[in-house]
Amino acid sequence: DAPHAHARPPTMQTPTSSRLFAAVVFVAAATAITVEADVDAITRAAAKTTSKIVNVDFNHEFPLLSAVSSWQRKHFGSSPASSRAVSPPDHRRSLVETSFCEFDAEDNDCDINPLAVFQSFRPATSAGQILVEVFKPELECRQLMSKTTCSANPSCEFEDKKCGFNPVVLLSAKVGTCKDSEKANVTILTKILEGNATCTVAKDKASCSDRISAGCIFEDGICQFDSKRYIGEYMMADMGAGSMLGMFVKLGKLVDVCEMTSSGATTNATTACNANSKCEWDITKKNCDVSAPARNAILSAGNTSAVTAIYVQAFTCSLSSPTSCIAPCAKSLADTCVYPASEIALSLFGEMKESPMKDIMMKTVTCSLVDISTSMNTTAAESSCKAAAEGCSYTMGAAECDFNPDATDIMNLMKAKIPGSQPQCPTLMSMMIPSVLECIATPEAECGTGATAGKCEMDEGSCSIDESIMFELLLGKEDGQNVASMMSSCEQHSSKAACEVQTMDLDFFGKKNPTKQKVETVMSFKGITVVNPGKIKTALAATIGGDVKVEDITLTKIHFPVKAKLRLSTTLATVNADKPAFESKFKKGAAVDLMVSESDIVISAITESARRRGRGLLAAGVDVAFTVENAADATVAQRIATNITTASALTTLAAETGATATVVEAPTFELVVAMEIATADSAGVTSKVSESSTTATLATNLATAGMASITVTVTETPTVKKNSYLAPASASSGHRSFQTLTGGVAVAIFVVGMIVF
Repeated sequence: DAPHAHARPPTMQTPTSSRLFAAVVFVAAATAITVEADVDAITRAAAKTTSKIVNVDFNHEFPLLSAVSSWQRKHFGSSPASSRAVSPPDHRRSLVETSFCEFDAEDNDCDINPLAVFQSFRPATSAGQILVEVFKPELECRQLMSKTTCSANPSCEFEDKKCGFNPVVLLSAKVGTCKDSEKANVTILTKILEGNATCTVAKDKASCSDRISAGCIFEDGICQFDSKRYIGEYMMADMGAGSMLGMFVKLGKLVDVCEMTSSGATTNATTACNANSKCEWDITKKNCDVSAPARNAILSAGNTSAVTAIYVQAFTCSLSSPTSCIAPCAKSLADTCVYPASEIALSLFGEMKESPMKDIMMKTVTCSLVDISTSMNTTAAESSCKAAAEGCSYTMGAAECDFNPDATDIMNLMKAKIPGSQPQCPTLMSMMIPSVLECIATPEAECGTGATAGKCEMDEGSCSIDESIMFELLLGKEDGQNVASMMSSCEQHSSKAACEVQTMDLDFFGKKNPTKQKVETVMSFKGITVVNPGKIKTALAATIGGDVKVEDITLTKIHFPVKAKLRLSTTLATVNADKPAFESKFKKGAAVDLMVSESDIVISAITESARRRGRGLLAAGVDVAFTVENAADATVAQRIATNITTASALTTLAAETGATATVVEAPTFELVVAMEIATADSAGVTSKVSESSTTATLATNLATAGMASITVTVTETPTVKKNSYLAPASASSGHRSFQTLTGGVAVAIFVVGMIVF
């Protein structure tokens, strides 16, 4: 191990928490062991490598990602027109044909009317229920007239002076429920691509600025995800600020600062370098380097225990004689016992889990430890460096052998699981990206043929994903084609008159299942705080029995409604003078304070409260009983409940109503699930669900599935929703046709076109 050019005892000032580290470093250096030089070489090389990774501009330097970003801007930042072929008509007779299209005068096109779909769409499968959930927030967003109230709702965005559903919410939403085997790892790549989806929706600098908190930056005339900032924050936060990577990110930034200090100097480079207290001029390498005190300060503030252990072990080795030098120590060429550089590297990175990042760090170490001390700044040194490992690169003048991660190294890192993250049900975006990347990489002559048939198609001179499969990814094959047929029916019209009289029976369930009907009901599950839809459906199917299978059950709504009662310091006479106005103000104020939508707040009763004085009753205020619906999980419900009971959190409510609020009934919440059960025996299932023993049996079945101490209650009497389809009629019946998807579909028409009005 060759001594470092400027290895010397550090003269740093350290905080009390790092005294052990400082003491050990001082002793190690004072006893003239080589660990200081080796740690310096390894950590500096690791810092430079992490700096290179952090500074990668994924949107410009990686062609595939650049192409994906362009694809995202095209399809989620605009509303291109599309056309589809029409299939032969379906001659099944329908009792209800719904007008479901609406005309957008600004864009001069005919789109699906979300209200009609929300009211009438009945998916063929449970996966198709997602469409209804997509349209619900669109309807809520339309009610928000101002930019302020629109922007406050994360599901909405204010564009073209109107509030509508934010397509990014759809892209980033988990696609239904999934099995453990269907869950996917969270990766840096998916984070960056989902970030780009968020940013590309913005059409100008102003709207891009509104998304700064989401990591967006306006560059080159477009809004894009700031991948460099994310990678830096990922290294520091997701890996932990005290982790090795977090430590090297800090050190790497300082390495960059020192190198730029001298390279950008207009006067003597040595003077410019030494002017920065954290830098010093390396006479041997003739470059500006991080000073030992600054480097050790970063190391001591980082993973102190790991670095301290290196110095402790090195000091231990130095106390041994060459004849008693045993592993992990080794005898040096100078016939002394030392802690070898290879062991130092293992101490720094050996405990990292096997991953692309560990591969990159180990290659970095290999390059940094190449012995070029006798041939610095020569072709021989360059040859020795490059021969050490693939990716090693020698820098003449600086006399350093560094590792330069190539595109493959970076992409392997991007696709690897983020440490500590848990596999998740895929999002629409994560499901799309593999096919998007495959198509982009496919040569034009092979696009849409062979393995890419039905997956890729030529679009404006390049191979792109055949967007007809987007519907199937989101809703499943059956309902994906059903929705595509609905869109086809609307898009064929170029006039308002023709658009708004287009009809179709949207009962796709009835079309698929002419012998079945759906039983609708709502149940509450007291005691469940972590929702597992799969277990609920399995237990329910086992409880009901008969022809009901798991796949026949659709959970149409899962939420934790929060019930509470507040007393307001006003009178009932004041409220009744304009009750609608009072209710509107109550919802508006409560929505802001509880961080929910106004439509989530349902007032069930407004009554006059009273207190007794002697033998008489005196008015004491007005009691408002209400429910906050749509809390997605128990954590959100608990936050809402906490805000309700915190007087200082209800300031907007007080300002809107002109009355102070106190809690009369403490907030309570429990899991509530709305469901549809498809069956050929609707009468039998209705009777079964209504039986008092059913809920007890269901609780027992849930306990068997690992969800114990559950109390189940049927909160809405089961009802039967009849199908609108009848038996097949003759081919000449002349009823309006259904259309299926046979050609390319612009996904923007689905995600944006149908929601930008």
